[in-house]
Amino acid sequence: MSTFNKQPMVTKTLFVFFNQHLSGNLKIHSDGELIFQYDPSWLLNNDASPLSILLPLQSNQYKGHRVNAYFGNLLPGNTRMNEIKIFSLLEKFNANYGAVSIRNVSEYRKISLPNKRCIKYHGPDLPDGVENEAFCMRLGNAVGLSVPETTIINTSPRHIYVGRETKLNDTVHEENLNQLLGIWDTKKPIKTYQLYKTFLECSQAPIVDKWRYIQWIVFNFLIGNKNPNPKSVHFSHTQNGVSLSYFTDLISTEVYPKMICKHPFYVGGEQDIKNVRGQHWKAFAKEFNIKPASIVAIGKSLINQVQTSLQSLDSAFLIAYPKTSIIDHIASVIEANCIKVWESLAEIDQEKIEVMI
Repeated sequence: MSTFNKQPMVTKTLFVFFNQHLSGNLKIHSDGELIFQYDPSWLLNNDASPLSILLPLQSNQYKGHRVNAYFGNLLPGNTRMNEIKIFSLLEKFNANYGAVSIRNVSEYRKISLPNKRCIKYHGPDLPDGVENEAFCMRLGNAVGLSVPETTIINTSPRHIYVGRETKLNDTVHEENLNQLLGIWDTKKPIKTYQLYKTFLECSQAPIVDKWRYIQWIVFNFLIGNKNPNPKSVHFSHTQNGVSLSYFTDLISTEVYPKMICKHPFYVGGEQDIKNVRGQHWKAFAKEFNIKPASIVAIGKSLINQVQTSLQSLDSAFLIAYPKTSIIDHIASVIEANCIKVWESLAEIDQEKIEVMI
């Protein structure tokens, strides 16, 4: 009696649109594998753009790590999920993601929820997490980081509304750093310099993006975010390449002592702010190919802005949300971290620091 190996079969299909034009389809096989393929009409379109740098235009199918990384990182949150879960959530949301939209029908249909917003909440493992993130996001905006508007929605439980960066519109194609680098199942922490070095190769403004990226790193140290995710760094695509666009998911994890850090930052090989000294900042500056004077200037300028903005923002936030108990704790953590970082930067020998470029 002969036996036959059963080949996996397509069980469901979702349709991927780029600025309302059908660009491809996402299929899931009976064995749970995700398959993406560009639509032939899209490949013939003179204005066609790839969904991702890691998914260049081609007629052949894509599957495996690249597909999981791109479509999995469209979804909110930092929890890794399997392919079946990715597909089911994309099918459920039937949503827009900047210029990219996913539908369960082959004809584009508008939806009532604007794609400029992300509404989420934090679970019981992060008490007052909504208020925490809203406060840190507003502080980031106050000191000049490119951060979207953030609003607390008074439901039960409370949710947080995070808009897209106001300079962008619905037709701008975006990717986060996880998508850009194909990060999906990395088990080991990825050092900040390794991330920077990789995305810099495709940046259309590498010098500007480098400074903004360094500011983001220092700011996360100041607010006590020990669990940053590359997914919170967003890029916009242009004809000349990609450029760093805005940051999300700014939150002080230091107020949660039991929280496990999944993506710790490193400064000169050190990830604990309590142990960072001048020598670590010098090594950090060397990794990013800048002079020590530059990191000192960036750090001290950011500290001054944070300390100036902190008090007024603290008062305004407590007036708007008087029942929030975590803000004072966050403020004290930030004040302590500002002092620690300032002292470590001051250890760099001022007489030997060259004039900043």
